[in-house]
Amino acid sequence: MVATPGDNCQFTNWTENGTIVSTDQSYTFTVSVDRTLTANFVANTYLVTLEATDGGSVSGQGTYGYGTSHTITATPGDNFTFVSWTENDEVVSTDSAYTFTVSADRTLKANFALKTFSITLETTTGGSVSGQGTYAYATTQTVTATPDAAYTFVSWTEDGSVIATEMSYTFMVSENRTLKANFAPRTCTITLSSLIGGTVSGQGTFTYGDSHTITANPYTGYDFIGWIEDGTVVSTDQSYTFTVEGDRTLDATFSVQSFAVSLDATEGGTAAGEGTYIWGTYLAVTAIPDAGYYFINWTEDGVEVSGNEVYSFEVSWSRTITANFGTVTGSTILTGNMDCDVYPNPASDHVRVECSQVDVTTQGTHAILYDKLGNAYLLDQVGTSGNSTTYRLPAVADGIYYMSVSTSDNKNLARKTVVICR
Repeated sequence: MVATPGDNCQFTNWTENGTIVSTDQSYTFTVSVDRTLTANFVANTYLVTLEATDGGSVSGQGTYGYGTSHTITATPGDNFTFVSWTENDEVVSTDSAYTFTVSADRTLKANFALKTFSITLETTTGGSVSGQGTYAYATTQTVTATPDAAYTFVSWTEDGSVIATEMSYTFMVSENRTLKANFAPRTCTITLSSLIGGTVSGQGTFTYGDSHTITANPYTGYDFIGWIEDGTVVSTDQSYTFTVEGDRTLDATFSVQSFAVSLDATEGGTAAGEGTYIWGTYLAVTAIPDAGYYFINWTEDGVEVSGNEVYSFEVSWSRTITANFGTVTGSTILTGNMDCDVYPNPASDHVRVECSQVDVTTQGTHAILYDKLGNAYLLDQVGTSGNSTTYRLPAVADGIYYMSVSTSDNKNLARKTVVICR
């Protein structure tokens, strides 16, 4: 007898009354009695082999009969997601639980991948952002905020809370996130300074793009020169207006004013001390009468400004001053140096003036000593006798001085050069 299995089946054995009598498909025996034999068949079995990439596990592999409905399952690990079942690199299912009818040996692979998260970026007015997108779990991601020219970056916030103050913020992706870049109008610092001669105003912090004015205020006697930045003159206007586009440090420079002092003299003398002087100089100009003349006064624009031969004043404007002289008349006309002697010369503490044509005890005299700068020193009389007077010299430095001797009514007696040597 021969047992022939059908498709997808295989012969198992021959049984008689439940007892196996042969395992051969072809069973040969000697007929001696009636017999009832059963050929037993079973369905073919097939091996289901499972594999998995990193990130998860699988279940359901084994040996299963032909035609059996079978389910295999892929389970992703933490922070992984199931992608697909593949067989010979071909996708056969995207369901993590895959059910099929067993009909052949199969080798299936469960594919897993890291979870991905969305990074969404928002921004306030004043700049742009980059770095949004979808990224795998544990990826190191950097988002960047770029302010516009007139703005500055303030912070990154998430759900209203500040999470970073750097323009480039780096973090590990672990969840979906929505981040906002915050910008504010840019401010710039204007720093001002001034050298001697004036004050400045207008420094502080101002919004980028604003029009701003700074002002230099010179003191009396000074002129404004210019605004200097990094060694370069950027404006010569006292009020300098510009557009704020960055931090700036500016210096206001000033110069002291100079004034011309011009001296004129009428007939009968000369005037010393004219020139150009800076504001605030304390100047003494001197009127020197010729022989036979006496000093009257100093005038400016026809108005008397001083009755002293030495006129001292502070230079604060340009001036033209005239020394006025008159002719000595009457019985006491003297010829100056021809009639008077001054001795000793050089002198140290005292000097004697002797005038042959004047009785100083009745006329009275006074003497003034002048230095090279025009400073005047009225000498103290310490004694008179006939036609001579002794004067005490002031505490001045050694040097050459000019001495003028006059009567009490301003008639010139003598002009001498005196050397003081102590």
